[in-house]
Amino acid sequence: MKKICTLFVALMATLTTVYAQGPQGKMTFVGESDFYVTMAGQKAGQTTHVADTIIYAGADFTMPSMVYNDMVIPSFEIKNTTYTGGYGGVTWEDQTFTSTVVDANGDEKTITGSSLKGSFSHDGGMYNVQLEITFKYGNMPFPITYSINSYYVKSYTGENVVMVGGTFGPYKADVTHKVRVYNVPDATLMDVEIPTYTLTGTVMGDLTIGTYTVTGLYYDEEKGGYYKDYSSDGLKMHFKAETDGVATMDAIYDLSTAGGENIFVELNDGKIKITNNFQPGVMPFPISAVMDQNATSAIERISENHTPNLNEIIYNLQGQKVESNYKGIVIKGGKKFLNLR
Repeated sequence: MKKICTLFVALMATLTTVYAQGPQGKMTFVGESDFYVTMAGQKAGQTTHVADTIIYAGADFTMPSMVYNDMVIPSFEIKNTTYTGGYGGVTWEDQTFTSTVVDANGDEKTITGSSLKGSFSHDGGMYNVQLEITFKYGNMPFPITYSINSYYVKSYTGENVVMVGGTFGPYKADVTHKVRVYNVPDATLMDVEIPTYTLTGTVMGDLTIGTYTVTGLYYDEEKGGYYKDYSSDGLKMHFKAETDGVATMDAIYDLSTAGGENIFVELNDGKIKITNNFQPGVMPFPISAVMDQNATSAIERISENHTPNLNEIIYNLQGQKVESNYKGIVIKGGKKFLNLR
């Protein structure tokens, strides 16, 4: 009981008062962004991107490249922000910032930020960064406002076991899937990026399986995991088969076999299992790929005598470790819980 109380005290103290101490690890967040210029009090050139990427590392952010008409603002860094927080998350109060970038012509431009505000939250293991910045770019006379509502993209690496036609195999390759869990109105969804990988010595020769991303997996209570039939999503992938150096298939193929393309992701007790069934183009056999591994927990271990700061939490979200005798967070039924064993 003493250890349980100590753990809760440590977690609450972690975010009660947080100081910008520099990044110890980087987290990738992806989400919908909004970008516009303000002229005479009116918005102009407003643009929405469904999936922009920002990098978050404690006190620092790396922003994506932004486009306004024919002008491209290169990706830039915002360093040494100040923030405060409590048990429920972290808040960036409105503050100024500066940064410099080099444009496509090789000219250095100054970015002068008049406002930065946002939040980092981790409700139930759902890691979310919301950020809004207003700035001027070089000599541009009008301020630019950029906002993003983004969710953590976690990488899971493990052995992918592949069967061809349900009979041939297993063929194996180490792969890294990128997984994002996020909220939309009235639902929690998941995106999964399938990487490019190769399989040698299969019944069809040496295969190259190309990358693609399945979005909008939903949690299926009956199946006990996130699921989607994506055969009607219009996805394509590069698929190559070659024997003795001679390609028998090498093109971009549709993934549109009726009912044949589906993916199922289970998150249970710190393990992830991804089952992906697909049949590219005119390939004569369906393929089933299963990656099953021991996934590291978000905060894997917390010392009984150490209170981690926000940067250490970010570092641990990469799958790194700190000395401790706790297992941190486990995942059951798609939800994360404190593991107090």
